Amino acid sequence: MISSRRTKPIDISDIPDRFPSCPGVYLLLDRGTKTVVYVGRTSVSLSGRAVVSVLEHNIPKSALEQLEIRHRRAQSDYEAYCMECEYFHRYDPMFNQRHPASPREVIHYCPNCGV
Repeated sequence: MISSRRTKPIDISDIPDRFPSCPGVYLLLDRGTKTVVYVGRTSVSLSGRAVVSVLEHNIPKSALEQLEIRHRRAQSDYEAYCMECEYFHRYDPMFNQRHPASPREVIHYCPNCGV
C-alpha cells in the first residue's frame, strides 16, 4: 500500500528528511483529482535530495503547489524498479517523459511490456 501522510502541498525543502535511505517508489498526485502525474523510484544510494533534483527538473514549480507525494518501500532496487514500471503503465503519468530505466547494476526488462 502507498502511504499518504501528507495532505498539504509539497514543500521540496522537507523532502530530504522524509525519504528513508532504502529502495522504494514515490507517486505525485494532483491534490484535487488524486490523479497520478509522476512516478519515480529511490534506491539505497538515492536520497531525498536526489528526489528533489528529479522534481525540480521534471515538474513545473507552479504544479508542485497542487501535488501531494506518496511513497512505498521496496525490499530491493529490482523490486522498486518493478513497482515503478507497474505504476508507470497503470497511471500513464503526464510528467513522466519516458519508460523507467532499469537499475544500473544489471539490465532488467520491464515485467509489464518487456522493454
